[in-house]
Formats: sequence, structure tokens, C-alpha cells
Amino acid sequence: DFYVDVLGMEVKLDQTMGDYRWLEVGTQQGPSLTVHKPFPRAAAGGSTGIIVTCEDIDAECERLKAAGVDVSGPKDEVWGREAVLRDPDGNLFVLHTQETYGL
Repeated sequence: DFYVDVLGMEVKLDQTMGDYRWLEVGTQQGPSLTVHKPFPRAAAGGSTGIIVTCEDIDAECERLKAAGVDVSGPKDEVWGREAVLRDPDGNLFVLHTQETYGL
């Protein structure tokens, strides 16, 4: 629900394999993001290393905050403007504007 209803992605693949569910979400023309519960000996709630780019970071942060998403920022960095958001499991994602500064 978070990835589709809040972030606006669409389901590309949804399969159940035993106790696991393999869910791929993304935009029509963009790459897919695979969402699944943590593998054995791994835990949810860490940094994913995933950066999501948007055109209007201020408007997107306001939209996400209004939808109840935990968003920190946006703020200006040397490389551009970014914010950090958490999914319902606590995983961190960076939201980044397409502008770049000083690089």
C-alpha cells in the first residue's frame, strides 16, 4: 500500500513463494524496486542506499508528509537538494531533486 498508494508506483509483479512474497513496484517506464521481508539474519529498518529523484522536492515532501510519511527535510546539500523518508518498516530512502550544485 505504501509504495503504490503513497509513493504512486504501480505493481509490476506480485508472487508468493512459500513464506516469502516477491513484490516489484515502479513507474511504467522506470526501473523496478523489489520489496520483500528481510532475508534470514537481516533486519528491516536500515538505509537502503536507494535514491529517488523528483522534479519538485518541496511539493513532493509536502505531499508525503500530508499522507503521514516520516520525512526529514528537504535541505540543501553540496550535490543538490534532498530529503530522507522512511517506509512503514523503517527503511530509509533519499528523495533528491534533479538540480546539482558545485559538482
